Amino acid sequence: MASAPLNSGLFRLHCFFCLLYALFTLAIVFICLQKEEPLGILIGLFPLGFALLHFYAAKGAKYGRSSGRTLSRVIAVLWFFGFPIGTILGIYVFVKTGRTSWTGRET
Repeated sequence: MASAPLNSGLFRLHCFFCLLYALFTLAIVFICLQKEEPLGILIGLFPLGFALLHFYAAKGAKYGRSSGRTLSRVIAVLWFFGFPIGTILGIYVFVKTGRTSWTGRET
């Protein structure tokens, strides 16, 4: 039986961005395959790294791991540079990873 994520808001946010980056990567690779641009395919795989970061942050938020908390905060710091939406997302992540909001077990 699957249990609900411990930090559900943060889990959903990271899942959304993981999916978004994965779809963006697929779109770039598909377009570059159509135009036969091998360098574009390599550059198009770059967002896949961000998708993986969000995947591991979502997994950590789901189980309440300290690694998920740390990774979420690193992503939040990067988001602060994207004013104004990124700043709002960064503040949201910092609120959700605060001492009183973070639920879970430290593993």
